[in-house]
Amino acid sequence: MTAPEASGARPGELRYSCTLPAQLSAVTPALDALESLLVSAGATDEERSEVRLIAEEALVNIVTYAFEADAPPPIALQCVCTAEQVWLEFRDSGMPFNPVAAPPPRLTAPLEERAAGGLGIHLIRSLADSVIYEHSQGCNVLQVTRQRRSGGHR
Repeated sequence: MTAPEASGARPGELRYSCTLPAQLSAVTPALDALESLLVSAGATDEERSEVRLIAEEALVNIVTYAFEADAPPPIALQCVCTAEQVWLEFRDSGMPFNPVAAPPPRLTAPLEERAAGGLGIHLIRSLADSVIYEHSQGCNVLQVTRQRRSGGHR
């Protein structure tokens, strides 16, 4: 993984991209690098924690559920951070899964009546301003945008 850098970016724009192994042990270093980019961009604590949570949920879901093989292919993560927004893209060649089409969890149902799973997707939807999925050229592509808000307002 590489460190965040402004090279090739437009003025006021920071970019980060990495390819990480589809292993849980690779998630934290990618999240740390993403957070470093957000610090460099002057993101608030709230922005950093919410973007990190979005990325963590997406990456852990991909690592945990997208692949059947013992040696899964890598995951590509891209981030573009401007004064107005943080844009994330997650790309994997695992089994097609559209998280946008997944039904919302039944949060008001008693625990024993709830289906397992779905809370990570719910968190992503709740924290993001835009969640777009497409399956293109054999890849799952999830794009998530979170607007930056001055003063920490959400």
